[in-house]
Amino acid sequence: VLTVIAGIRAVVVAVSAVLVATGVPLAPLLILVVLDAVVSSLYRPAQSAMLPSLARTPKELAASAAGLSTVKTLSQAVGAIAGGFLLVVTTPTTVFAGAAALFLAAGAVTVRFARGSRPVVAGRPSGQTGGELRGTLRVVRHPHVVGILVVSGLRTFVRGMWIAMAVIASFRLLHAGSAGVGLLMLAAGVGALAAIPVSASLINRPRLGTPAAVALIACGIPLGLIASGPTLIVALALVVVWG
Repeated sequence: VLTVIAGIRAVVVAVSAVLVATGVPLAPLLILVVLDAVVSSLYRPAQSAMLPSLARTPKELAASAAGLSTVKTLSQAVGAIAGGFLLVVTTPTTVFAGAAALFLAAGAVTVRFARGSRPVVAGRPSGQTGGELRGTLRVVRHPHVVGILVVSGLRTFVRGMWIAMAVIASFRLLHAGSAGVGLLMLAAGVGALAAIPVSASLINRPRLGTPAAVALIACGIPLGLIASGPTLIVALALVVVWG
């Protein structure tokens, strides 16, 4: 599944590179962005489903889940800087082509994963899909799981808004242009890197609701201060705190 997703995204981004090179209007590119978002949404669940079979202890499983989130944040920051640099010294077509090559490389890595041994089941029981769906709904309705889903949804919602606001703030408030967007992403990655010891200390914590709520609330403080119109340097420091 991971290989197929990476392959599809490589094709989508490669097509985007061709369209950019031919100077097409924005609409076709937006359609490809939507397609890429739909396909990429399947990657994280598939990746997370592998963790229980790879982890040897519950602590390793918790650490891996936390590590994936941190790596994602750092990778987005590094990717933003790399993309911004390439955009300055090359062309948008080259940036798209480079991203497509990276997806192909990811597919080449995952295709080497060996299929694990699975218990042999004689035949497929009728109604198995319905049973799995009912089991999933029972888990989702659990009070603790509902809280996790709400917090996770809010976090994603806030992060999605922040990415849009970072672009607007860089151009309209900080007057830093497209390079400022990359710097803000890098600052967020630096903050995530600095927070690794704090994240690691939460692995053995029995209750995570309080730190999750505090983190969500605290995310708004740096953004509010940035809205007061600071300089780029001050904004970068505040985004480190946000990260």
